[in-house]
Amino acid sequence: MDSFVNNISLRALQLDSLKSSHPISVPIYKAQDVDEVFDAISYNKGCAVVRMFWEYMGNEQFMQGLRNYFQIYKYGNATKTELFQQWDKSTGDNISVKLGDWINQTGYPILEVKSSRTLSDSVVLDVNQSL
Repeated sequence: MDSFVNNISLRALQLDSLKSSHPISVPIYKAQDVDEVFDAISYNKGCAVVRMFWEYMGNEQFMQGLRNYFQIYKYGNATKTELFQQWDKSTGDNISVKLGDWINQTGYPILEVKSSRTLSDSVVLDVNQSL
């Protein structure tokens, strides 16, 4: 895990914070566009997002969605939408919408978390999110 975080996830965050960054998923209109799109941002951020959702879904549900996807589309073409739909089914969650937010936008959300204690010694968290 530490190696993954240091080598892939942190690099993805660094690259995705640049003005020259781009979403993981972008339309390809001509063959020449492929080299511009499949770069370190696509691979590192893509890898980090898949790992994050694997952790979120759990191994069994993640793998079940993959198995279903491979079984259904083994002799044809498929898109990311079909894969996400299989993860929706295997988890009973709306993974396709959650993943869409990560792969269709440049950048990443930044969470600011502040904690404080009340007079009764309870902890209060104040969370703000920005892109």
